[in-house]
Amino acid sequence: MQHLQVGFLTRVNRWLTPSEIQLAGIDSSGIKTQQKGAWVQIRFQRPVQRRDFKKIHIFVDLESKKILYCIITERSSYDSPQLKRILKQCKWLKINIILGDGGYDSKECFNEITKKGAIPGIPVRKNATTRSRGSMSRKKAVLEQKKDIKKWKEKVRYTMRCIVEAIFSGTKRRFGEYLFCINERYRSVEMWLRTILWNVLIYPR
Repeated sequence: MQHLQVGFLTRVNRWLTPSEIQLAGIDSSGIKTQQKGAWVQIRFQRPVQRRDFKKIHIFVDLESKKILYCIITERSSYDSPQLKRILKQCKWLKINIILGDGGYDSKECFNEITKKGAIPGIPVRKNATTRSRGSMSRKKAVLEQKKDIKKWKEKVRYTMRCIVEAIFSGTKRRFGEYLFCINERYRSVEMWLRTILWNVLIYPR
């Protein structure tokens, strides 16, 4: 772990993923940093007062089900700022549509996706205004969704977004629901090793 660098692991992961993608998705999930919670509850017959965890943000090719990029943040971090960080690190990718849940409903996210040359597949709030306010792509999405939400979902294939949640479930079942490393840098390395291993295991699919 001491001799591995995140930059090297990201380059390795690029060899396992395609460079042109039709449909991508982004989401986050919590992962525990320790496994002592269950033992405390069993041994002392009392619930754990503090459960620490980190947030894992993954960017996924929804057709090949490969993880393109991942970052680990604190549990209090928001989802929308991480989209810009991820897209900045994925400059080599050509993407047609990027899907996300309501947590990414912000003009910054819409602008970053449009700057990437992709179509934003993000549902807006029910009371969203039709004014652009610095984001024409979000205004277009608001008008389309208010006119016919079902047609918009078919256009961007929004039902495919559930694949990201399925990948989270699959990685936790296969590699565990908690992080083994204690050091913060080693945790990032561990997540990238899990990402590479996941992409290798599903390579023929």
